[in-house]
Amino acid sequence: MKFRATVALIILIVSFSITGPVGAQTAPAVTEPAPDVVAPVTPEAAAPAPAAPSPAPERSSPAPAAPSLNEVDVWRVASALEPSEQANFGFGAQIGFYNPNGLSVRAGSRTISLEVSAGFVPVLLSYGDSRSPDLKLLFPFEVTPQLVIHATTFRHGITAAALLGYRYNMALGHGATLGGQIEKRIAPKLVVEGMLGFSYYPDAANRLRGDQVPEGTTFNFPPQLGEGITVGLLIYP
Repeated sequence: MKFRATVALIILIVSFSITGPVGAQTAPAVTEPAPDVVAPVTPEAAAPAPAAPSPAPERSSPAPAAPSLNEVDVWRVASALEPSEQANFGFGAQIGFYNPNGLSVRAGSRTISLEVSAGFVPVLLSYGDSRSPDLKLLFPFEVTPQLVIHATTFRHGITAAALLGYRYNMALGHGATLGGQIEKRIAPKLVVEGMLGFSYYPDAANRLRGDQVPEGTTFNFPPQLGEGITVGLLIYP
């Protein structure tokens, strides 16, 4: 019995000496989990961020009240409606058989103005035998101030006016005139005008006899009456 127990003990010691180191080498190493890294918490980071203030609701400004009729500046409204071109003073020249051939000046408003023309007027006298009359052409100097009274305005800015005025002719004497005028502004400072009218010189025949024609001359056409057409240009500076 002692021998068997001794053999068994020897076998156990030999087995432990062989298997013990191998088991120690093959056993997996147990690694401990690494500790979690925690960032330091500052008081500023720990404190919650303040909430952004909500924008105040926008208030729509009330629409301005429309001005009453009592607040309307009548003068400014009337000025805005008037044409922008200057029409109070102008000067120019005329040519034709109604007004004198020469210079003209106009002053006033668009409604009524005074136009003065001065220059030479062709006057054709026919006297003597009607079958074989004597003809004489004169160019006396004449001055005529006339009122230009606005009558109406047509399309494209064409206006019409009445002419009423006085004439003094060096050969025919004092006279009066009545006519009509149309005009159009073709540039901001330039107006073209056309005139048609009649003139009457009550003492023309007596002034011509003994001065321009023999005494007792009979005229085939009365020199007291004159008519014609004139065109002109006016410059408004």
